[in-house]
Amino acid sequence: MSKLFRQQAAYLRAENRQFTTELVPTAVPGGREPGPIAAWRSNRFLVQLFNDCGAQRITINRAAIDETTGRWLDGITWDEIQAIKKQIGFGDRYAIELYPADADVVNVANMRHIWLVDAPAFAWRRDREAA
Repeated sequence: MSKLFRQQAAYLRAENRQFTTELVPTAVPGGREPGPIAAWRSNRFLVQLFNDCGAQRITINRAAIDETTGRWLDGITWDEIQAIKKQIGFGDRYAIELYPADADVVNVANMRHIWLVDAPAFAWRRDREAA
């Protein structure tokens, strides 16, 4: 484990003490184009909203660093993603997580991406039995 990874992890632990488990709006990180249009933070997650290719994309990562790799801590569950979507005001929307073709894979961080979409024809609904 490198000294830099330990320092990054310690910094985030200190930052996390300023937050609770509930996501709250926070400053939008700058310096990237196109950048996020909204951001939320809790002591467990950083969530950002982007307008991306004509759709809204939500990125989710844990607010902790894996001290052995220096990457965002992995392991965000489906239940956590669903709860996050609701907490930031999109509980009434469908969202899709994509798994691209091998040639289009970009895996530079332990970060999850979901795209907000209209209800697709293949979506399960409580008022309709799945085939």
